[in-house]
Amino acid sequence: REEREEREVGSTPGPMTQMKEADQPGAAERGVNVCTILNENWEMEQIAPEFKRLDEMLSRSAFGDTDDDVHGMEIEEEEEEKLNSRRRRGGAVGYTLEELLSKVQASESELLDALHERNALQIGDRWMSMSKSYLSSLVDVLVSKVSENKWDYNDLPLARVLSCMEKEDFEKEGTLHCIRVFGSAPMFLGGVNDSSKGSLDETKVCRHYAKQVFETSANTRWKETTFYEQWNAAVPVGMEPSTDMLDGLVLKEAVGGNETELIYYPVDGLPRDPTARFDLLFRERTAWQANQIKHFFSGMTIPPGKQVDAILDDLLHSFHKNGDTSLPLMYVKKNF
Repeated sequence: REEREEREVGSTPGPMTQMKEADQPGAAERGVNVCTILNENWEMEQIAPEFKRLDEMLSRSAFGDTDDDVHGMEIEEEEEEKLNSRRRRGGAVGYTLEELLSKVQASESELLDALHERNALQIGDRWMSMSKSYLSSLVDVLVSKVSENKWDYNDLPLARVLSCMEKEDFEKEGTLHCIRVFGSAPMFLGGVNDSSKGSLDETKVCRHYAKQVFETSANTRWKETTFYEQWNAAVPVGMEPSTDMLDGLVLKEAVGGNETELIYYPVDGLPRDPTARFDLLFRERTAWQANQIKHFFSGMTIPPGKQVDAILDDLLHSFHKNGDTSLPLMYVKKNF
């Protein structure tokens, strides 16, 4: 009897075959029979998101003028044609959340966090980047109008600001996004009324102009005093740049005596993968003080279930010189 039952189980059609026959007469009475028993356990493992594809897609759908650095980005021909077709029809540039989720390895919450981290612009149901050149022009005109109208950077009358910028040919959606990137403002135009207020953050605006000084110059290294002269001249009236605003933007190097040079080294230009990022950082310097390297952690992709400290433990050695805890904590890269 046992042998017969084993033969019957072994010869039972597979579940997919049985399901296909489910609409045949008498199938309901027969049900679905067990065809085999598997003694295996399966576990689901959460994996880290991958946003390289997201960066490529956002770069190809910029709001405003097209930047030179957008060209040459990898993108499927079919996707490129969809974007161009949408532009020709006068439709909105950008991607819906569903379109991004179909291409990017990330959960919906991870994707939304990444979009906000990248200061992506949402118009209607579509997400896009804002062209660097367009954003730069917008900021210049915006701070000029704030000064001209004697508005308080921390208490901007949003409705008036948007109308004023619209007269300068800047769309309201773009201006609102710019204020949100460099300060605070409602997410959508529908949230703006006559009493709505916004603000511009001094540190964010001053960092923007620091980047501009570096990126519009052929110099890769600046004497600190010379740079501060240029930077002070570039920032808007009423704002005061300070050294701490350059954290995560420059490396400082003593060049003899009391002279210091600044090397442009923006954190947002570093790889997001922790291993690749630390490889670059430790090519630049063989040892880092903890209070210096911490400014270059921003934007790293942290695997699920891990914290930055765990990443540091995996990849770096920490120590105090000569074991003296009164000296700065140092990091060197582990050799694998």
